[in-house]
Amino acid sequence: MRTKVTKIIIIFLFIWLALALFWHQVIRGSFYNRLSKKNCIRLIAEDGNRGKIVDRNNKALAENRISFNVSIIQPEFNLLSAQEKEKIISKLSQVLGKSEESIRKILKKPPAPFAPLVIGQDITKEKLIILEENKIFLPSVVIQAAPMRYYPHEKLACHVLGYVSKIDRSRLAKLKEYGYTPDDLVGYSGIEEKLDQYLRAESGGLQIEVDRKGRQIRTLGYRSPNEGKTVQLTIDLEMQKIAEEALAGKNGSIIVMNPETGEILALVNNPGFDPNIFISSAERERVKNILVNKSAPFLNRAVASSYPLGSVFKIITGYAGLDTKKISLNTTYFCHGKMMVGKKEFKCWDTHEIENLFDAFTHSCDIYFYHTGLLTGPDNLFNYAAKFGLGKKTDIDLAGETSGFIPSVMWKRIKRMQKWFDGDTANFAIGQGDVLVSPIQSVKMMAVLATSGKLITPYVIKSIDGKELNHPKPIQGFFNPQILSFIKEGLRRSISEETGTAHIIYTPQLTIVGKTGSAQAGVGKMAHGWFVGFCPANNPKMVFCVFLEHGAAGYYAVLIAKQMLERFMQEGLL
Repeated sequence: MRTKVTKIIIIFLFIWLALALFWHQVIRGSFYNRLSKKNCIRLIAEDGNRGKIVDRNNKALAENRISFNVSIIQPEFNLLSAQEKEKIISKLSQVLGKSEESIRKILKKPPAPFAPLVIGQDITKEKLIILEENKIFLPSVVIQAAPMRYYPHEKLACHVLGYVSKIDRSRLAKLKEYGYTPDDLVGYSGIEEKLDQYLRAESGGLQIEVDRKGRQIRTLGYRSPNEGKTVQLTIDLEMQKIAEEALAGKNGSIIVMNPETGEILALVNNPGFDPNIFISSAERERVKNILVNKSAPFLNRAVASSYPLGSVFKIITGYAGLDTKKISLNTTYFCHGKMMVGKKEFKCWDTHEIENLFDAFTHSCDIYFYHTGLLTGPDNLFNYAAKFGLGKKTDIDLAGETSGFIPSVMWKRIKRMQKWFDGDTANFAIGQGDVLVSPIQSVKMMAVLATSGKLITPYVIKSIDGKELNHPKPIQGFFNPQILSFIKEGLRRSISEETGTAHIIYTPQLTIVGKTGSAQAGVGKMAHGWFVGFCPANNPKMVFCVFLEHGAAGYYAVLIAKQMLERFMQEGLL
């Protein structure tokens, strides 16, 4: 009995469904067809705010501002007569200052239901008022308020931050399965790219029903957008500003780091770029100029480039000589300004006469370190350079880091199929020849001296959405603390003594430990200038590197460091 009742109910339901379909599709079909032409459902997308990027004191480095975009609802536009379409195109061309042909080109894109085609982005208030006043004559045209990425300090920290732009084909192919669409903006380089998945907002929108004139009839639904997460960096905005000003007009890099934690307080590269120009399509010419600029504004010189280290490498040579007991504090050499190594003459930049280790660091005597390097040997120089972190990545949390290069006897024999000569060792001992070091590696090396033997991992990302990241803790390396103190004393004298190579930075208010370097950069090219150091000497709060690409000499790097440190003291940052 129950089975028979069930069958009757099922049959009744199928008959009811068939009659309902017949009623709506056949009897009332023409009515709904007319209604669909007069009315439509519009989905007004609402983008969420991309997550902020702030400095260590929660000051904004990258945020969002309101942008007004002019768009056309393509399905509605297609229902208009040819005459109406031309009037709309003409009016938009007149108000937006765009050619009619460029607007037609946008309208030729394959239709995407309910997705407006953006005709004009980030329009001015004046243009917005004109369009609103003529809204009745512009059916299918809508003005949408949307968040736009904004970098309030323009070029400041651009290589750390990166920039945001429309997703390209290669990235879309990789990220499509994660919900990215062809119209999405994504991060390129820096933190914007590395943490795009955290910074990216989740869009929402309003679903409304409108009549054929585009007037809203009723709201059908709403989903609020979700904002991206806030990323806090270790960068100190005020330090960054001062460092940027100090390097202005020079090609190179400045890095300031906390030697105890590895936190990067400032990271500057020059030339740089304004990340704001990559967001708007109206800035294409400026973007093109940056792309073809021979000075490579995109290059993160601090992390992604390596250079001969020059006399800064003497720190390694001095430590290696003392630790292997090839030299002592009493070892002296006479500097005539030149010496023969094999059949080749190797010069010093000056004539220093009798030099011990402290004198050699004070005056940056090449002759002393030629002798020390030859006694110590290339294998030891290679091993001690590696011990200080040279020739390998620091693992800083920025993309594109280079490992640099430290040559070895085995490398030259196998890769170049050449014999290693004493002249190679002499060049090696003063950071020339095939030695290549990035500015960030030089900072890590100097942090070993500042912390009496700790190896740090530098980083720029402090927290995501308020949660502190677990970065590798500094580890105590296998260094002789007494030898490190000898090296520090020699570097301190290079500043405190009047004959020191960096004496120009001397100030009684601040004890600075540092080493200058002038590295030959090829025939016919100016040398690179280095100054790497830390301060205060007894309780270091910061390690720094000033690198000048083809800056002529380390002396000029010292001048920039002097300007920067004086400003730090004036502003109470040191």
